[in-house]
Amino acid sequence: MDVLLEEGLDVNATSDFGTTPMNVAMGFGNIGNIEYLLAKDADPSPNGVVICECLDVEVDSDFTACPDGNCGEKDIEEIKELLGVADGGHENLFDAVVNGDLESVVALIDSGADVNEVDFDNDTPLIIAADRGLVEIAVALLDAGADPDAKGPIGATALHLAAYFGHADVVEVLIQNGATVDIRNDEGFTPLHLASQEGHLKVIKALLAAGADIEKMTRKSGATPLHLAATSNQVDAVALLFEEGADPKVVNDFGLSALHVAALTPGTEVLMALLLEEGLDVNIQTTEGVTPIGFAAYYGNKGGIEFLLSKGANTTIGADSPVFFGEVCGCLNDAELAAARQCPEGSACNSEKDIAEIEEALGGKPGAGTSAGGKSRPKGAASNAIDGEENLCVALPTVLARLECVAKDAEPK
Repeated sequence: MDVLLEEGLDVNATSDFGTTPMNVAMGFGNIGNIEYLLAKDADPSPNGVVICECLDVEVDSDFTACPDGNCGEKDIEEIKELLGVADGGHENLFDAVVNGDLESVVALIDSGADVNEVDFDNDTPLIIAADRGLVEIAVALLDAGADPDAKGPIGATALHLAAYFGHADVVEVLIQNGATVDIRNDEGFTPLHLASQEGHLKVIKALLAAGADIEKMTRKSGATPLHLAATSNQVDAVALLFEEGADPKVVNDFGLSALHVAALTPGTEVLMALLLEEGLDVNIQTTEGVTPIGFAAYYGNKGGIEFLLSKGANTTIGADSPVFFGEVCGCLNDAELAAARQCPEGSACNSEKDIAEIEEALGGKPGAGTSAGGKSRPKGAASNAIDGEENLCVALPTVLARLECVAKDAEPK
């Protein structure tokens, strides 16, 4: 940080979500960094960030939990002292909920606080409680008349947030209090879509038990919970969805099956085996004639190609498609296109040796930029046909910011 500040960076620089370096240090309980930033005259304002909010991350979440050794009770008290944060006695309901102060929440409700008031982000106290997994506070708010279907940023309800972050106890409470199980956010996602995408099994079970539609499709691409679970390589979630009756052969609006979306990501062989066991054809084609191995080739999934070939994939099917995905590492052509899905982490596209081995395995298929007939493919053609996201949302400093980021990027542009 010394080097960065010496280069002229503002110690109080804010992200697009209004958070500062101090807020990030607060959220992850980094006492040393907090002390350092205060010494550099950093603004201690929380900007909606909770001290040690990393403690709210569920054990099965993909989000970053607290670093080892951070955020014990003594750490939190020390951080509060450093920042001049008083315990209890919060003057408004939002502050009380953000700080997880049940006693103050109850007192403010008893004194007439509006439990359906919205803040500057259009969040209600219940949405914030669901976001953080504060089940006792959620119960208190619901008992006082909080609307379980109130929508905040991007149209997300308390149930969307609880489902996304895997707070199964909050999900149960919301359902018991009349939350609409299949309600959509602005991007067309239901809570089941989000829980499936993140692999939260308890939440998936609770939503399905409450009547959630297992085949509900998103608005932009027609993805089902199965597609989203497959996109994120959530093997256990996919297995659970099958147990609960999900149709393995369902396709989205582009004709993509769960096998197509699994094939483009390295390390999904177990998932693909499960999908094939459920009866999917290894050579299933999209509406444009592209097969799973075509996607695997395009995105440099060497292990996926080897697996699909071992299961009888035919490399000649779809070669004459007007939307050709068979070129090895064609994703390299999309590097300059912000809206296109890029070559995934772990792909073979950074190694000429690996690319050559893939081409050999495919029978001499050409590399990036040319089709089987030797013609160049227009850069970025049909790259929006894949439902999935590769982004840096996990690095954002607050849980709500991360949800907003993922929801904006989670479907094709």
